[in-house]
Amino acid sequence: MKSEIIMHIPHSSKAIPSEYMEAYHDVAELNETLLKLTDTYTDELFAVDGVEKIIFPYSRTFCDVERFLQDEPMESKFGQGYYYTNGINLKPFRTEINKETVRDKYYTPHHAFMKETIRKLNNPLLIDCHSFSDEIYKCSPFESRELPDICLGVNEGDFHAQNLCSRFYDYFTGQGLKTAINFPYSGSFQIDNVPSVMIEINKRLYLHDDLLTKRSDFYKTKALVKFSVKKIQEYTVE
Repeated sequence: MKSEIIMHIPHSSKAIPSEYMEAYHDVAELNETLLKLTDTYTDELFAVDGVEKIIFPYSRTFCDVERFLQDEPMESKFGQGYYYTNGINLKPFRTEINKETVRDKYYTPHHAFMKETIRKLNNPLLIDCHSFSDEIYKCSPFESRELPDICLGVNEGDFHAQNLCSRFYDYFTGQGLKTAINFPYSGSFQIDNVPSVMIEINKRLYLHDDLLTKRSDFYKTKALVKFSVKKIQEYTVE
């Protein structure tokens, strides 16, 4: 049965609404965090013609819509729940003023919009779109070791998504890319029990070391993403 794909791109923006900047008291820590934790250009990398995409327009440092509101391990361990209080070096850089307002005005409406969009789709499939750095940060959930070019994430028990994930794996490895499943990041953002596969692209494939400028291979990487999604579309039609 044909699936309608929705691309969720939650971390591509560095924008923070100006009226909330007063909460940030360490601008240097904020700027370094924005540079290193933003999934820069993923809004372009994962733009596929004819495929629905939802882009969260603000920085994850302002509101991370893929964190849990309660019992979020990244919040208890690193101060990086849906409302980051600590930056890339785990230095406190933000007070908790307006925390509930951020939740009510940005986090909750985004999730509501996701659910509304998904309900309109036929047999929806969610692709959770990210990138990651080769550099090991204090908030990285893994130790120093060789990292893959592509990380695919899938949730335990999501059997349809696991099947699709294996097809993504076959495609990327067939293109000569070192690909891993659930390493260095695991799982995939899921909403309303919709099958979900995460694709994380190592920034070394498309960014220079400054994490700002595109490598000459940027459009090659973008094409790989496009064709991987088209392959999945073909499979779900069979």
